[in-house]
Amino acid sequence: RLNRDVNSKQDLYIMLMGKLLDLEVLKGTSLGALDLKVIDTAKVYEYIHPDWPKWVINLPLGLIASLSTALFFIFFLEYLDSSFKSIRELEEKFSFHVLGAVPYIGYFRRKSILQVRDHSTNTTSEIIPVKKKLSSKRVFLFNTPYDQLANAMFVKNEIPLGKVFLITSPGPQEGKSTTSAMLMQILSRRGKKVLLMDTNFRSPVMERLFHIKAEKGLLNLLEEGVKPHEVITRVQNVDIVFTGNVNGLNVDPFDILCSDQFESFLTFARSSYDFIFLDSPSIKTSKDPLALIPFVDGVVLVVEANRTQEKTIVMAKNKIEEMGGIIKGIVLNKQVNYVPTVIQDL
Repeated sequence: RLNRDVNSKQDLYIMLMGKLLDLEVLKGTSLGALDLKVIDTAKVYEYIHPDWPKWVINLPLGLIASLSTALFFIFFLEYLDSSFKSIRELEEKFSFHVLGAVPYIGYFRRKSILQVRDHSTNTTSEIIPVKKKLSSKRVFLFNTPYDQLANAMFVKNEIPLGKVFLITSPGPQEGKSTTSAMLMQILSRRGKKVLLMDTNFRSPVMERLFHIKAEKGLLNLLEEGVKPHEVITRVQNVDIVFTGNVNGLNVDPFDILCSDQFESFLTFARSSYDFIFLDSPSIKTSKDPLALIPFVDGVVLVVEANRTQEKTIVMAKNKIEEMGGIIKGIVLNKQVNYVPTVIQDL
C-alpha cells in the first residue's frame, strides 16, 4: 500500500514539473521580449483611388436587365396562355356566334343588379344607368351588356330561335348562373313570360343569388309527384324553379334529369312560357348538362375572359355536338380591358 502511494505521488510530481517547464517556455517567448522593428511604413499611392459603385452606369444597366427579364417572362406566360381577352379572339378561333362580352362586375354591384324589378310599382333598385324614360307608366330603357346579349341571342339568324335554352360553361364559376338570372330579367322586362330553372343539383346557387328559401323545388316534383305549378316560385314578376332541398340526396342527378317526370314538366313549361332557361353545372365537372341537351333548343356557353383555356372550350364544344346540341352562342364573361379600346381596334 505504501508503495502505491509513493508511485502516485511521483507521477503527480512529474506531471507538475512538466507544466512548470511549459510555462517557462511561454514566458521566454512572449511578445514583450521580442525586438520588433518597422521596416516600411504603409502609404496610399496617388494612382490608387477608393472603389465606389458607379451609380451612373449601374442604375441604367440594372434597369435594362430587370425590364428585359420582366418582358421575357411576360411574353413567355402570354405564349403559354390560351385564354381569350376579347370578342375578336373568340370569333377568329371558333365558328359559332359570339353573343357579346360582359365586363367584370364586383360582388356588391352584382348583388344590386340581381334585385328583381317590380313592374306593378314601376320601381327598381338596379344601379344600371338609365338612358331614357318614356313616361311615368312605362318601363325604363336600359343599355347594359346583358341587354346586348339578349338582342344578339334573339335576332333573326341562321339558327332557329327556339324557347328552351341551356346556360352552361366549360368550367366552374365562370358566371353562368348570373347570366341566366340577368337574361331572365331582361326578357321579363320586355314583356316576355320567362321561367328560370335551377338544374344544378350538385351545387345550387339560385336561392343564394335571390336570397330566397324555396319551400318546394324540382326534387319535390320528381320524388313526391306534386303538381307542376306548385314548384314554381313567383319572385315579384318572374318565375323560378329552384332545386329544392338537396341535402342527403341519394339519387344521381343525371338520372333525375333523364326521368320522364322531368320531360313532362318541360312539356308543361313549353306550353306556358315564352322562354325557359336551364341553369346547369359546368361540362368539365359534371355530365348533367349533357342529359339536358336533348330537351333544349340551344346551348349558351359562358366562358370567363383571361381564364378559360382554348382546349377547355373545345372539349365542351365537342361534347355538346356529340349529344346533338346546337350552340346558340358564346358569352365572354368577366372581361377586364387593360388596354384602351382604341388601341385594341388597331
